[in-house]
Amino acid sequence: MAATVGYLEALLGRFVPSDDEFTDYLNMLGPTLYALGNWRDLVVEKVITTDHAYVGLPRGYEALLAAMIGGVPNLGSARWQDYKTVGMSSVGPAPIFGLVDDGIRPVIIDLATGNATGDEDYNFKVEPDSPSATLLPSSGTVYIEWIDVDGATQSSELALDGSASVSTTEITGEGAKVVNQIIYRGVPEQVKVSAVPITSGDTFVISRGRLDELSESRRYRFANENSESKEVTILMKRKWVDVKGPLDVVHLSTMAVMKHALLGQVAENNSDLDAAEFHWSKCREHLENEAHQHRGGIRIKVNLDPTGNGGNPILHNY
Repeated sequence: MAATVGYLEALLGRFVPSDDEFTDYLNMLGPTLYALGNWRDLVVEKVITTDHAYVGLPRGYEALLAAMIGGVPNLGSARWQDYKTVGMSSVGPAPIFGLVDDGIRPVIIDLATGNATGDEDYNFKVEPDSPSATLLPSSGTVYIEWIDVDGATQSSELALDGSASVSTTEITGEGAKVVNQIIYRGVPEQVKVSAVPITSGDTFVISRGRLDELSESRRYRFANENSESKEVTILMKRKWVDVKGPLDVVHLSTMAVMKHALLGQVAENNSDLDAAEFHWSKCREHLENEAHQHRGGIRIKVNLDPTGNGGNPILHNY
């Protein structure tokens, strides 16, 4: 299930000290709560079409649990698995490795594999990221740091001023080739950052964010030597995204889980470690019970595979 911050505060706000912000407690406990397992509300399926030799998970997701490429199931491999055997290739890992974890990147799509058809250097544009929004927020900034065509590090902090968009204004031959980082500072509503070819080509989105957030995208490489368009179906786990307003959504298992997580966080802040341990253990207990109820008659199947892709099933999956 899911609930809004406003609904949670109405039910559980009394457990938070009166001089503290309820959302501050949610943002402290959220990452710990999400790390307790891949329970039902955290697992989401999405289809991503790409012609690159990699796929970047969108904002709000942190890990791949299972995947299919072109309708064919593909196993996941550790980040350095292909490095230690055949070595990394610019066209992706050997097909035997499936999707290989490639760590965290600052953008979903690299500029080097973008859509420019000219000199392949880019400007950046910040726009609203909601179908109902036509103007940017009137507060906040987006800081972008990049490497230009000469190998020098450049940066720009774009102030959001309520206009339709704001952009960098580099000229041909002086645009960005590689993005180092994107930082959202005090941005009240989600916005998107696009790479705009300076000469010719198509604009494409490289990042989304809001509040005070560092742009990050988990990436997985796979074999795509001929840059064919691939449909990748991914079962992903959600990542905690900081909340601020009453309409922000929190994906939780049950209200009892959130209650004990909140009380556990309050106890930790008061250095009451015994109470904190009790409440977090109750969280785990509720999650285990709910997982059994959610599975029904389906039971976990252990896959013993000598290649290393079997072993214990993922916690809370079946």
